[in-house]
Amino acid sequence: MGDGVHEGGVPGTLRHDMRRSAVRNMVTRDGISEHVAMKITGHQTRRVFDAYNIVSPKDLQDAAAKMAGSVPMVTVPVTAEPRDEGTRLVSS
Repeated sequence: MGDGVHEGGVPGTLRHDMRRSAVRNMVTRDGISEHVAMKITGHQTRRVFDAYNIVSPKDLQDAAAKMAGSVPMVTVPVTAEPRDEGTRLVSS
């Protein structure tokens, strides 16, 4: 069986599982650009590469935390305007 997954002692794992892990590790953990990762893994189309490069909820949380730390917080002072007692709010 010329299957490196079985020869490597990982029975029950598909070759595509290993490829997906490699893509996620390169892009998410190691910071390799997606373009370079596509070249390394041999993906020829973006559509197929994106199927392997799965974004998890934790990935989104990590990205939000990074953005929150790098973007300065802007605060705008809010003042209450005096309200005319004769004005009513009407919904349309």
